[in-house]
Amino acid sequence: MLAEVSHLLIIGTGGHSNVVQDCCRLLKINSFERLEFFPMLHCISDGSSVPHQAFTRASHFHVAIGDNFYRNLLVDTISFLFPSLRLLTLVHPTAFVSSDAVLHSGAFIGPGSIVNSGAVISTSVLVNTRSVVEHNSYLDAFSSVAPSSTLCGYVYLARRSAIMASCTLAPNVSIGSDSIVGASSLVLTSIPSNSLYYGVPASFRKSLPAFRSL
Repeated sequence: MLAEVSHLLIIGTGGHSNVVQDCCRLLKINSFERLEFFPMLHCISDGSSVPHQAFTRASHFHVAIGDNFYRNLLVDTISFLFPSLRLLTLVHPTAFVSSDAVLHSGAFIGPGSIVNSGAVISTSVLVNTRSVVEHNSYLDAFSSVAPSSTLCGYVYLARRSAIMASCTLAPNVSIGSDSIVGASSLVLTSIPSNSLYYGVPASFRKSLPAFRSL
């Protein structure tokens, strides 16, 4: 797959993008460029043209934005406008991914992370530095796991759900779509959609807005 990458377009210029760039260098992807995503959002929201030249140079793209909402929006929009561009999955060389785990397009597996047997990492999911996704867990599209979190076996993350740093999720729990688990939380029971939970054990704090496109 990486041998097919003639030129990679990285969407995003922030901190997560820096980690993605470092991963690309270690993977010997030497031809890449970055594109700021705020001008892209402006073009999308007001209907003006996107910077076609950058996209026509590229064979692949990767959206390196930590915000799940905007990552979802940009992947969907770029895939629609430039259907020949391929969404690239990146696995840091220091990460471990089981041979029978499944990685979908656009996923990012960060330094020192572990994805164990039977886990499914869906489209543009982020598994950040030194996180663990245990066996048979399913991370749905555009969800994210921040550094040093552990998802025990059979955990389910719905679309765009976000697990902040240093959390532990007990086996068999589910996190609803667009929900957030605050940093250093212990999750023992399932969490509904559009909710903020945190604490030890994690408890309900407030409702969150549902996903909507621009």
